[in-house]
Amino acid sequence: MGGKMGAVMTTTGLTYADLVEAAGLMADRLLAAQGQVLNLNQQLGAAHGEVAALRGVLKFERERTRELRKLLKRRRIRPGRAALR
Repeated sequence: MGGKMGAVMTTTGLTYADLVEAAGLMADRLLAAQGQVLNLNQQLGAAHGEVAALRGVLKFERERTRELRKLLKRRRIRPGRAALR
């Protein structure tokens, strides 16, 4: 059994320098991935801000429409005819 394990370890042919190079490449990939995550988080934050702004506009427009309907109802004007006046 010990012979098999030794054979597996020696057939890879990796040197310490190979492992150091591989570790460096993995570190570079990790840093690149972290940069992408940061960029995506910034985009997500911007999107959340846009959604909040749109919700505010929607709320304002709903309230404005509600008030206009109340006004038209008091004046007994149907919304379709209001545009003709």
